[in-house]
Amino acid sequence: MIAKAKGADMDIAKPREGETIGGGFVVFKRDSATKRIIPSHLPFEVSSEDDAMEAAERLAHQFPGFRFEVWKMAGGCEAR
Repeated sequence: MIAKAKGADMDIAKPREGETIGGGFVVFKRDSATKRIIPSHLPFEVSSEDDAMEAAERLAHQFPGFRFEVWKMAGGCEAR
C-alpha cells in the first residue's frame, strides 16, 4: 500500500522536488495573533539552513502578515 497525502495524488514516502526527508531543517508558519506555530500536515524538509531560509523568505512574500521560521532538528529519540 502506498501512503498518500490527504487530498493529494502523491506518494508521501518519496521526497518532493527539492526536499530531503530527514534533512534537519523545516520552515513553520507562526500565527500573528496567537503567536502559535501553525504546522503543516506534511512539512517540507531541506538539508541546509540556506535552503530553509530561502523558503521562509519566499513564503513570507507569498503570504504577507505571517511569520515564517526555520527550525533545526536538535536531536531525537525512538523507543524500540
